[in-house]
Amino acid sequence: VETEEFPALEYDLRSERAGTTVSPENPQPARAPGDPQKDLYRSHLRAGFGNYLTPYFELWVNSLQSDEFDAGAHIGHISSFGQIKDHAKSTFSNTLLEAHATKFFRGASLGAKASYKRNMVHRYGFMPDDFPGLDIPDDDIRQVYQTIGFDAGVESNNAADDAFNYHVRLDGYYLADRFESNETRISVIPGFSKGLDLFGNRRMQVLGLDVRYDHYINNDSLDSYGGGILSMQPYFDMDLHPYRIYAGLKADYRIDTASRLHLYPVVKAEASLLDDMIVVYAGLEGGLSRTTFEGLS
Repeated sequence: VETEEFPALEYDLRSERAGTTVSPENPQPARAPGDPQKDLYRSHLRAGFGNYLTPYFELWVNSLQSDEFDAGAHIGHISSFGQIKDHAKSTFSNTLLEAHATKFFRGASLGAKASYKRNMVHRYGFMPDDFPGLDIPDDDIRQVYQTIGFDAGVESNNAADDAFNYHVRLDGYYLADRFESNETRISVIPGFSKGLDLFGNRRMQVLGLDVRYDHYINNDSLDSYGGGILSMQPYFDMDLHPYRIYAGLKADYRIDTASRLHLYPVVKAEASLLDDMIVVYAGLEGGLSRTTFEGLS
């Protein structure tokens, strides 16, 4: 048997890099869709008429969108001339007139608002037939509340994360009825805040102070008296996404015949879950409020 040997094969592999270049086209940046353009109108009117002889009317007028000023007015009325069977006269009416204006400056805005309300009611909660010997004229059960209100203030609008912002408002009203009772409230409402980045995480932290003083003057056919509440609330608002925590302490000082200081914790928290699809809130707060003639009316 003859055998034949094959020569050993040798391979010479050379690694060479191909000189290729890729020149991508200029991509177009993605754009978030904006709000659809809406037609703006200077006025809006609503009117109607309901059962129990109830007319309704409301008119709003306002300036168009502007970065220099905003001004408008609102007129509203609803009343009823219906009658509840076997009861005393039960007609009522509510009328509102208000106007506002705001001037925008660089870094701040200045605004004012004035209003007038007239609310008329009848105390109809009895049946005249139950009192055959008693004649009560309709005018004796009619009550009319008239309120003149005002609100004016200046507010900064610096949007920078570390900005110092402020607001100062003067607010109040005068309320009077048909029976020599009236109430005046004057409120001074300043506030200050400073943006911080204490944790170096580019999240917003705000250190602030809210102050409010409400002074009341009441008069009726028998007596006159006054009093007020001074409120101060320092707070720290922390954005620790997906969490946010607000912590403060509210100190309310009652200025009256018996003055006293009241302290209330103010704690609020929220958590954004599932990529902000669910937001859970929790909080604890308190405060001191005054029972007013305006609230009772």
